[in-house]
Amino acid sequence: MYRGKRIGLVIPARNEEKLIRPTLEQVPDYVDSVYVVDDDSQDEVCQVVAEWATKDPRVQLLQNKQGQGPGGAIITGYLKASADDQEIVVVCGGDNQMPLEEMPNLLDPLVENKADYAKGNRFLLSKIEDTYEKMPKMRLVANWLTTGLAKMASGLLQNHGCRGRLHSDKQESHRYRQLEPSMEEIWLSHGLLDPVERVWVRYQRGPEDSRLSSRRTAVPD
Repeated sequence: MYRGKRIGLVIPARNEEKLIRPTLEQVPDYVDSVYVVDDDSQDEVCQVVAEWATKDPRVQLLQNKQGQGPGGAIITGYLKASADDQEIVVVCGGDNQMPLEEMPNLLDPLVENKADYAKGNRFLLSKIEDTYEKMPKMRLVANWLTTGLAKMASGLLQNHGCRGRLHSDKQESHRYRQLEPSMEEIWLSHGLLDPVERVWVRYQRGPEDSRLSSRRTAVPD
């Protein structure tokens, strides 16, 4: 528990056999349950998670038999977390890019009733130079491109990016978000996640070879 609140951690993971272990290694002790959601992976990620669960009983492996994308995987995790009556749910990717020691920065606003939802943001202006120094240039371009497209598609010009790779929800708000994998600003526009806290998190580059391609980013298949 964290400051008297039960904490669930949802980790969507598709084809992350190389990076899911270091992600699980950094899960803080105060997290009550860890839900790793395999989204129809074609590698050995399930085996790696199952082996880790023998060492850490908090870890549960959930599986989507058909790939539903990150949003669908997160919803699968939310459903299980709600069934287990977790009071706050944190979501992070299974690619070891988010420093989980910074989770208190996302949890404190919720525990103190200052926000219903906290989103980690690596592009806050006050800290953006740190991200520019650490993030590969191709990944920066991809982030700018997807954010720009999201703004145009949604009409929400103040959007700071799609669903954060590290974010936290109170129980009452993450139950709403089981309906469909939407951007958090859509929920804000309907008054379901008000207020929201944006928190800077540092970029943690994993050891993976980036799967981004300049050709595919500019001209998708």
